[in-house]
Amino acid sequence: MKKAKNAGNNGNASVNPTVLAATDKIRVLCAAASLTPTNKFAVMKDLHPESGHENRFTSWAKNEKGEKGLVVLDPMGDSIKFYANPEAKFPTMRTVKC
Repeated sequence: MKKAKNAGNNGNASVNPTVLAATDKIRVLCAAASLTPTNKFAVMKDLHPESGHENRFTSWAKNEKGEKGLVVLDPMGDSIKFYANPEAKFPTMRTVKC
């Protein structure tokens, strides 16, 4: 049998508050840009590990055409950029634990 999920916290009890705040900010900015996030939570990625590290919160999303891409939250947390082909822009990006 499957384990029942606690309906009170929707599985968010062990998620870092910084990640929750970034997730909410990305969802709001995606809605304004007509993007639909496909991740449950934002993920911290090192976009340029080969040259000085650039850690940003990211999420996968789909645009109006249904194309999947990477959404990157800027360091100030007030805007996002959508990359339809993130492997070309960030060939060595990797996930970083928060």
